[in-house]
Amino acid sequence: MEEVDKILIHALKQVGTEVSQETGSVRQFSSELIVEAVVRCVRVIDPGLGGALPTSLPPGMSARFRVGMSLAQACQDVGYKGEIGYQTFLYSNEPEIRSLLMFLVEKLPRESAEASDQPQGTPPSTHTEKKKCST
Repeated sequence: MEEVDKILIHALKQVGTEVSQETGSVRQFSSELIVEAVVRCVRVIDPGLGGALPTSLPPGMSARFRVGMSLAQACQDVGYKGEIGYQTFLYSNEPEIRSLLMFLVEKLPRESAEASDQPQGTPPSTHTEKKKCST
């Protein structure tokens, strides 16, 4: 899990989440950090959906509940199928949060990674084959 957490933390920093140098594991994430990480990921995945979400929890319990419910709904809207609700953010447990963050990080756009995942030569050879078939 250590390696998974390092990858998650690195990806979360890439989207602007302020993870301290001392934080080395999802176990150390506070509710505030979880909310910020999830909102920043959702904003990158679907800017229209994440734009209205706050990156921090408000002080009042009823407002925290509403933010937790909104975050849970946003995660479901981007395709998360695991069990999720306000309690995920207010009373989090490590495996649930790790699973959610792994899902969100996998959903982040990876323009450069996608380009390097394509086997080199595939588009030109496909193009060449089409030319051969049409002649």
